[in-house]
Amino acid sequence: MHVAHVSTFSPTPCGIATYAESLMESLLVGRHSKIRMLYHCDVKSTDALHEIRLENEQAYAHAAAEINCSDVDVVSLQHEFAIFGGRDGEYVLEFLEKLAKPVVTTLHTTPTLMSESQAQIIRFIVARSAAVVVLTEQARDNVAAIVSETSKIAVVRHGVPEVDYKLPKETNLRREWRREHVFFSAGHVSDRKGYTNTLAALRELKKVTADFLYVIVGTHQPQFGSNSQCAYSLKRTVSDFSLQDNVLFVERYVDLDVLLDHIGDVPPAVERCGSS
Repeated sequence: MHVAHVSTFSPTPCGIATYAESLMESLLVGRHSKIRMLYHCDVKSTDALHEIRLENEQAYAHAAAEINCSDVDVVSLQHEFAIFGGRDGEYVLEFLEKLAKPVVTTLHTTPTLMSESQAQIIRFIVARSAAVVVLTEQARDNVAAIVSETSKIAVVRHGVPEVDYKLPKETNLRREWRREHVFFSAGHVSDRKGYTNTLAALRELKKVTADFLYVIVGTHQPQFGSNSQCAYSLKRTVSDFSLQDNVLFVERYVDLDVLLDHIGDVPPAVERCGSS
């Protein structure tokens, strides 16, 4: 079986790229090919079957035509509204409309409240897909609320790396920071990820104990332009909530190994990542 994966891919800094690459490593079937989304700040890939320029609407139909003429058996589409061009990523519909191969779609963003534009896109994707994968039961419920073909939807939980478990009190990292409780948020920073809710909860926690540290590891995605306003707003909230001594920003996109160092057990990651 030959599976073509439509997604962002390295070296584009994107969590969906990491997901797609892990999926390719885990699926022990035949051949895998990359159909890579290409952004203005990206360099061309040497190992992609095809690349689609984000805002070139014609490129989506061209990619579909190339796949149709190939020996690809099935297309695995990773979907998030922002990674495709057009309003709410609507250009992906041109790709699906022209594609003659069966599609299995993974939906990464399924908010409870969608705009009508987003809902229409999800309906089209579900209708065109042979199967749809979501990552949580709540995501399944959100999609089922707006589509009729609910039998297509399957929950496949997002995997996590397999690492040795240690009790938190036994890890070097906690001793390095000398805090009883260490919390993490990792990934690209955006105003949709609930940081403000976390900070509000930590403000309440500080009324009981100040012996904690909240580490925010990540930065904006450069392919979508600067997101400095979000970072500024977060730091302002930290100040307003008097959490300056309890919040650490590591403002870099880090690879998986370095991230695991932060979460797990190797204090040199602090030196490699730096902080600001």
